[in-house]
Amino acid sequence: MRQVGILATQQDAERFADYLVTLGIASRVDPAPNGFSVWAIEENDLPRAKQTLSEFQANPTDPRYAAAHATAEELRQRQAAQRRKAQRKIVDLSQRWNGPLRRQVPLTMFLIGLSVAATLLSDFSARRSEISYWLILSNTGMDLSELWRGQLWRLWTPMFLHGSALHLIFNMYMLYIFGSAIEMRMGTKVLAGLVLATQLASDLGQLFISQPAFVGFSGAVYGLFGYVWMKARYDPGAGLFVDSRTVFLMMAWLFLCTRILESVANGAHVGGLIAGIALGYPFRRLLR
Repeated sequence: MRQVGILATQQDAERFADYLVTLGIASRVDPAPNGFSVWAIEENDLPRAKQTLSEFQANPTDPRYAAAHATAEELRQRQAAQRRKAQRKIVDLSQRWNGPLRRQVPLTMFLIGLSVAATLLSDFSARRSEISYWLILSNTGMDLSELWRGQLWRLWTPMFLHGSALHLIFNMYMLYIFGSAIEMRMGTKVLAGLVLATQLASDLGQLFISQPAFVGFSGAVYGLFGYVWMKARYDPGAGLFVDSRTVFLMMAWLFLCTRILESVANGAHVGGLIAGIALGYPFRRLLR
């Protein structure tokens, strides 16, 4: 927010602010020691607002300024209604875990249930488990013979297995946070597509950086996070929201893992995050 200028009376300041609204320039009026300050909400609007102020000061009684009040009030009421409508659509990620919502997110709950069942039945991804044998990429090299034999499901099924109770709990909590928000706002099909795409990207990222033998939903979780992050930042009409603390924690954990915890599937995290950001970012902005 930047100051446009100071006018001697409140009446002049409010009449000028009304006219700015009709030009699409959001502003506000505050008392000042020597009059009333008019502020431009968006810094990009400042040059145009200053030029308009010069014109206003040259002829403050011009009828167009007096006529602007009614139009400005109508525009303000319309904008307030749009904000209220957008607020009703927003899914607050801090308020996910409650009963009624569970029935509205069937795919999210199915993925969580399947992950818990597969992890427990596999004895937390024990190599001797029959489930682990059929769900993960067992090779630690780059030959990927199982994929060459047509067992392509192994590119996705490792996400259902987890190596410890803490690993499972953290991933399932984050899956519920991001997955349920996406499923409620964007639909079950969109969530399914995002999980498939980001998990594949996380697998390929881990394969490229390290080795294919890993388990866990965290790659897809980072993908869902990246998608919500971009939607919240660049497409608020989608009704998705993630607060700055969650963004900081997710990115701090990613940085910590890449720098210190080499045993973590860092390639999967990075690959999933990049895919989620790419799917959520409105690339049409680049064409403007």
